[in-house]
Amino acid sequence: LLNRVDPLVKSVATKSSRFPSAATSDSRPGHGSRTWNGSFQKGAGSDREEEIDFRGGNVHVITSKESWDQKILEANKDGKIVVANFSASWCGPCRVIEPLYKELSQKYPSLMFLTIDVDELMEFSSSWDIRATPTFLFLKDGQQLDKLIGANRPELEKMIIVFADSSFQGSKGSN
Repeated sequence: LLNRVDPLVKSVATKSSRFPSAATSDSRPGHGSRTWNGSFQKGAGSDREEEIDFRGGNVHVITSKESWDQKILEANKDGKIVVANFSASWCGPCRVIEPLYKELSQKYPSLMFLTIDVDELMEFSSSWDIRATPTFLFLKDGQQLDKLIGANRPELEKMIIVFADSSFQGSKGSN
């Protein structure tokens, strides 16, 4: 299950960031539709209103390594699997997937949903080997179970359903 990559995803370089957008040329809904043309930059062609609102649903926005550690400890204590969305406010495919991510966070409260802005926490994101946005990590007890790179709506939903219903869910929180 480790390191799934949407076959439609192309890792591309954006601005001088180490975090390219996992854009695709596929125009099907939910698969991302923005391709890199060499000039896509943070804030380019968009204003504040178009940036992603990371808050909402049952998603916890991580703003520091300390808040990450706190949520991981909380998830471990409750026996929850963590779904971590490494995203960026300027990322087109991230904008496409964010509403579904929020919806799934409400539908599957047995999982803990986190969002990390790679521009705010660059070193931290690099420590998890995040090379494109969006990237979703699935963690149990702080250890990576799986990884999805790209805004693949069907695959993200499928993976969340599998982990919500899986035997990975421990009995820690039910004693």
